[in-house]
Amino acid sequence: MSSTTIVGKIAIVTGASAGIGKAIAELLVKNGAIVAGIARRVEHVCQHAQELAGEKGSLHGYQCDLTKKDDILAAFKKINTELGPISILINNAGALKMSGIIEGDIEKWQAVHESK
Repeated sequence: MSSTTIVGKIAIVTGASAGIGKAIAELLVKNGAIVAGIARRVEHVCQHAQELAGEKGSLHGYQCDLTKKDDILAAFKKINTELGPISILINNAGALKMSGIIEGDIEKWQAVHESK
């Protein structure tokens, strides 16, 4: 990744509390981006932000349930106000609900789809 293209850019990473989202947020921070890490478990993002203090960029935690429109609108407004205009969006968040395709529960499929 060429860090010169993202230095100082505002990036949003959904699902930034663990796994792939956490790794993406870390990579962006180490390459100079200002990252808004969105998660339901925002305390994990805030802890990771402390661990990344002193890196080229920075990580900021924002609580948001991506299945709730009002949460999304509030989070994006707060990020724009606190950090500035958003340049990068990485939609990483997801949900896993085990269900068969034929006999499966449509509500489980809908919940997975809505988390994207």
